[in-house]
Amino acid sequence: EAAETNSTPYLVMEYIEGQTLTQLIRDKPPSPLSAAKTAQSIAEAIHACHLAGILHRDLKPANVMLTPAGTIKVMDFGLAKRLGETEAINTRTGEILGTPCYMSPEQAGGVVKHFGPECDVYGIGAILYELLVGRPPHYGSDAMQTMLQVLTADPVAPRSLQARVPRDLETICLKCLAKQPKKRYSTAAALAEDLDRLLTGRPILARPATRRERALKWTRRHPAISALIATGFVSIVAAILGTTFHVSRLQRELNRSARLFSQSQDWGSWLVNQHIPAISKLRGAGELQSALVNKTLEHLQQLELDVAADRQLADYIAQAYVYIADVASDPAFATPEHLEQALESYQHAVSLYSANDQPDHSTTQFSTALLLVKMSRVQALLEHTPQAQKSIDQAIALLTEVTSGQATVDSLAKLALIDAQTVRTILSSAKHTPQENIDAFHQLYLECQALEDKQHDSRYCEVRAALALELGDWHTRQTRSGADELSPQQNPAAYYQEAVTLLDAASQQDERLRLMLTTAATKLSQSLADKERYPEATAALQQAIVQQQQLLQALPESDRFQLNLLNLLDRLFHLEKARQDIAGEVAAAEAFLNKAEALYQSDPRLYSRELRRGYVLASHAHRDSNQEDLASEFMRKAIEQARKITGDDSQPADRLLLADLLKQQADLLIAQVNKRSILSQRFSALQQSLSLLEESLAIYEELDQATTTELGSPYWLTIELKHRLEDELDNVKLRNQEASRDLSR
Repeated sequence: EAAETNSTPYLVMEYIEGQTLTQLIRDKPPSPLSAAKTAQSIAEAIHACHLAGILHRDLKPANVMLTPAGTIKVMDFGLAKRLGETEAINTRTGEILGTPCYMSPEQAGGVVKHFGPECDVYGIGAILYELLVGRPPHYGSDAMQTMLQVLTADPVAPRSLQARVPRDLETICLKCLAKQPKKRYSTAAALAEDLDRLLTGRPILARPATRRERALKWTRRHPAISALIATGFVSIVAAILGTTFHVSRLQRELNRSARLFSQSQDWGSWLVNQHIPAISKLRGAGELQSALVNKTLEHLQQLELDVAADRQLADYIAQAYVYIADVASDPAFATPEHLEQALESYQHAVSLYSANDQPDHSTTQFSTALLLVKMSRVQALLEHTPQAQKSIDQAIALLTEVTSGQATVDSLAKLALIDAQTVRTILSSAKHTPQENIDAFHQLYLECQALEDKQHDSRYCEVRAALALELGDWHTRQTRSGADELSPQQNPAAYYQEAVTLLDAASQQDERLRLMLTTAATKLSQSLADKERYPEATAALQQAIVQQQQLLQALPESDRFQLNLLNLLDRLFHLEKARQDIAGEVAAAEAFLNKAEALYQSDPRLYSRELRRGYVLASHAHRDSNQEDLASEFMRKAIEQARKITGDDSQPADRLLLADLLKQQADLLIAQVNKRSILSQRFSALQQSLSLLEESLAIYEELDQATTTELGSPYWLTIELKHRLEDELDNVKLRNQEASRDLSR
């Protein structure tokens, strides 16, 4: 309200209690999702302003308040103007209005006559950026340097500064901060809608900049350097991989768009049938394979835009995306980054299949459904659970439509539907009781059994084995939770054995199933060991080890496979220990240690903990064989390795393990003491043991174990041992004094 009293003008405004976003960011930075909700509220408020014909032009954290009730209040309309209004006569073109860190490029450039809603969208993006990473998107040493950055530099991707930022939220933020207004959201309402999609688990509309677009931006800013890099990249890849033909032809064909239309089908066939299979054969080539995958993806994304009218080529591009995704999600080398890349490629393929209006509609539906199942699995691995559930629901809907339209349903379609329903049952298992999950998996298992014509097909074996493994896992949980004795039909080992039998045969046709066979044999071994059927358990575990070794023969570069083998050897050690086979226990420990030492030589950083574990297993094995001297020597090496690990940026778990190893070494020294009759040797061993225990207790106390653990914990057991050894040391001292007096007489 504005009025005047006694010739004195005044304004009556709302009193706002709360804190500005600047204070919020300084005191307690919000989570990414909270930041998204805040940005959504700001966008909705600014959209209301735009509908009223008002442009804010100075959006920044200091001009937004959060009330105690959580309501967003946008303030300070000092630079606001009416949309579409010509600038005031005293504001000149070239005059800069706004706060440099948060102003849009058109504001920083002084083009004051051409502002639109996109100007405020940029401001909201700048606020969101600071909420996510704790700093503005651009910040120079002075105002001029900051404005220069706003005009010429792209902001650092939020995920590079804060890995916890979701990829889709980063995409939304960077779209708001695009240099060109037309590349931003056209309205604040569109931004609010996309943020709502993110917050409710729906696909966002914004698309991230392609690798090609990012590369073009960079090369425009650094032309000389980019030319050198391009030359070096092609030379290195060709020289090391020996794929000169593939790289050069890919580059030549993709860069000459005129030829793509005249020879599109031949080119697409070469891409799908020769180039990408050649990349997939480079499993283990690490960064070089990734570089070829990235380069192929860049060109595929450009082709997707350029040849949309060529249906046959579009189909080839979709297949290429699928093959690239399969390479990126290879379990031997899958990382979160590779899985994200695979997911993006599957999404491109689904879009192409959906847009490709084939005469045989059911074929397109079936292909799309299979892709959605793959997408759902990758999304589940990335813990994108809502998206995974949505993908699998879409797949099941498509497969149900395909099968319902057939008079005689093809068994392949039935199998695909069973597989999709298996994935959905896994994803929704937390919502149901164990028995409900068992019933659901068992029904699918029976439906799979009924497909008699597919009994010798590797895909059938894979789907049925997956169901057998799920049933084995759920019955195992029931057994361990204290449920009633299971019937023979509910025996977990029987299900695991069936999975092993199915996969053993199928892996002869499909090497890809060998990893699944290793998992099944490992679970069978554990199930048999739980029943103390040790000889059978050992045989199953040996089968798993053989399969894992064969995987490593094909892919020795896979760190995951190397760690899997060490894990299996660790299991073998404990199995031999449980069956009290001392020779087998020592052999398993030696096998683990030999493998760990070799791996440590190749990569000390990655395998340091495995080497420590190898020394511990060797110590335990030799102690069980009554070789305390050897056991103590290996424990000394384990402690030395543990100290190296805790000397770096160690975790509390590493320090707790060191404390436990120190106590174990003290125990070993005491075991040696008990075999010695010479007082001086006993005295020295007791002193060494007490010194080790003092170091162990210091670690426990540093980690506050004294006040947070109960009696019977490792800390209190160490205290008890220390007191006992102190008493024994006092007795040795007393006996030594008595012996000295006897000698003096």
